[in-house]
Amino acid sequence: MDSLEERIVAIIRKNCCYGGLILPTDNLKNDLGMDSLDKMAMIIDIEGKFNVQFVGEDDEKLNTVEDVIDYVRAEIRVQK
Repeated sequence: MDSLEERIVAIIRKNCCYGGLILPTDNLKNDLGMDSLDKMAMIIDIEGKFNVQFVGEDDEKLNTVEDVIDYVRAEIRVQK
């Protein structure tokens, strides 16, 4: 994992109830036990940490850890 992925996984870990190894293929709800409030807290943390904005219904596209990483990576590219 690169630094961006590690930082995102750390934020996800902080906002979920799962204590095991978090993999990019893990589903936020089914594998990590995140509910909608956990997901919203994760999004707020990510927005603050990476200076990105989740617009409209973008959060509904975030089902796996990899979805979150890809979304943040794309938003960072757009800002450059």
